[in-house]
Amino acid sequence: MMKLEPDKDTITLLGVILLLYTAVRILFLFFSFYFISNHEELYNGTLANDMIGNPAAFLRHPNLIFCYQYMPFAGGTLVTSILALPFILVLGNSVFALKVLSIIISAAILSAMFFFLLKYFSLKAAALFGFLFALAPPYPVIISLILWGNHRESSLLSVLLFLTMFKYWFDSGGNGKRYLIMSGLIAGFGIYFDYIFIVTILTVLVFQLILKKDFFLGNDFMTFSLSSLAGLLPFFYSSVVFNFRNITVHDEGYMDKLPAKAMVKKFGALVFVDIPESFWIDTFNINRINVLSYLYYAFFILSFLFFLRLGLKAILKGKKPPMEFIFVIYIAVFALVYTFSKFYTGKPIFDLNLNEHPFKIYRDRFFTTLPPFIFALMALYLARIKNKKLCISTAIALLIIPVSSYSRYFSGSLLGEPFFYKGYAYESLPGKLAAVYDYKTCISLIENLPPEYHPELYRAFGYSIALKETGVNAETLQRTITEQAGKDYIYEGIGRGIMEKHKKLEEAIKIAETFGSDSSRHVIEGEIEVAPFYEGIETITRAIESFPDNSAGNIFYRAAGRGIYEFLDSSFINELKNKMKDNPQALSLILKGVGEKIDGRLNERSRNFLGKDRVPAIFHKDYDISYSGIVSTKLLLRNINNELLPFVMEGISEKFLTDAQS
Repeated sequence: MMKLEPDKDTITLLGVILLLYTAVRILFLFFSFYFISNHEELYNGTLANDMIGNPAAFLRHPNLIFCYQYMPFAGGTLVTSILALPFILVLGNSVFALKVLSIIISAAILSAMFFFLLKYFSLKAAALFGFLFALAPPYPVIISLILWGNHRESSLLSVLLFLTMFKYWFDSGGNGKRYLIMSGLIAGFGIYFDYIFIVTILTVLVFQLILKKDFFLGNDFMTFSLSSLAGLLPFFYSSVVFNFRNITVHDEGYMDKLPAKAMVKKFGALVFVDIPESFWIDTFNINRINVLSYLYYAFFILSFLFFLRLGLKAILKGKKPPMEFIFVIYIAVFALVYTFSKFYTGKPIFDLNLNEHPFKIYRDRFFTTLPPFIFALMALYLARIKNKKLCISTAIALLIIPVSSYSRYFSGSLLGEPFFYKGYAYESLPGKLAAVYDYKTCISLIENLPPEYHPELYRAFGYSIALKETGVNAETLQRTITEQAGKDYIYEGIGRGIMEKHKKLEEAIKIAETFGSDSSRHVIEGEIEVAPFYEGIETITRAIESFPDNSAGNIFYRAAGRGIYEFLDSSFINELKNKMKDNPQALSLILKGVGEKIDGRLNERSRNFLGKDRVPAIFHKDYDISYSGIVSTKLLLRNINNELLPFVMEGISEKFLTDAQS
């Protein structure tokens, strides 16, 4: 077996590949920056922002850092949040800092796989992989710019585990135990990072089983297992902090349970539709089939089948399979794990159609670990083509096909947007605080966050504690927040949580009345905001009219309007004119509430922008264009009937009315 070590020329080649890789990502970053609303990525920048702004809070509350882990079951979201700290410190707290970190992580994946292929296969395979990765199809390029902190980023650990296990299998030089311990540590930490890493561990164990079955009966397996447990220490500690909520990936029922027949169909869809469509190569179609995407995919399938045949042939003869067979195992294990999991593409998440822009980005996220291994398998097959002209022409075609679709994702109007937006978001934090700390501590922590976020943070905190299985301890809560500035918002949030939990307005109002007159009004206001999602307008108006206090009715009708805009479409708003023709005063209040919700949305959107003093001057003109395009009152009015608009506009702040009136 030829083992190559990097020399000066090899490092230069890798440098050229990395420059090409970086150029493509920068191109997409500046001209295809359309998914700014990705709250997961923004949350990964929140820890760094708060550590810089309020480090004392983390010294007083050591476990606070775990509240910035977006997913309890994916420690990688916390790891990437910590890694973001120096980037935000140096580059500022715009989303651009997060994008730079994401690009660097993908560059590390490219480099690690390059050196792995160089050492155990050939320079030719390493170089071909590098170019395939640098000029990847659009979706792999785009996801290399999104700092999710789980699936894709775990690929770096997968390559490192392959590298250390190959050292143990083929190149230990008497240091096998050391590489085995390193492998175990990576394996354990990989599971903590993201559960998708189980695919990599299964791949390694299957390959080990093929190479040497008695490994599992000896001391080496014990060494690997114990070091894996050591690598899992962050998982064990976070399990205690999260009350073992990280054991479950999603609540039961998040995805449907699939019968055997449906699983066969799911596997077929994965192989023939999902993976090829996940490239997002869309140059031209025939009968709605992306021809170039399937041509690109066909070469991968050819590579997969070639090494599958070689591997099975060797195994049947009692010989060791070629080393390339580990990539075949990885792809096969991934396909099986995905097929038997409760996840699948195309199913709406929170009623979002994942086949539509921009939510399509989520549709294929389960496959984001695959590209490095797909490219590696293709490169290894290309490297085996002995005809030089055929090899070069095929490689060029495989590079041109993805590039041909790049322009479809570009827009000159998006130039500079990464600098305009804040690289942090607080929406998810209150729920995580409520899961770890008591009421008083949560409130004190929220008080130290930026004041402009306080109303929504207090509401979200109230909502979170209302959804706890133990219910809301009204007496304890009232004692805790008696003098708090945000108590009214907390009670509104509690009302939203109670209504979501019980789904019947009458039942929810009875619970609200246990809070006492001073607090119950705010709880009921929150309940009525959510009520349009569960109850008809007749039920809501009947409940509001049952209150003897007219001033309460004024507040509750507006709350209903806010909920109607949040949960229902413009056609329902337009139908209110007929449904409430006998109660014009209530109708006007509801429509004002619709305007208040629009005003809230506009404030949320405008708050996501950094000030001009923190945006490069070269982008100020585009900044203004981008701002007016996204903070658009006219867009948010969503085809509301012109006769109703004057009432709606009563709820919108003066600063946002100019756009609507024009």
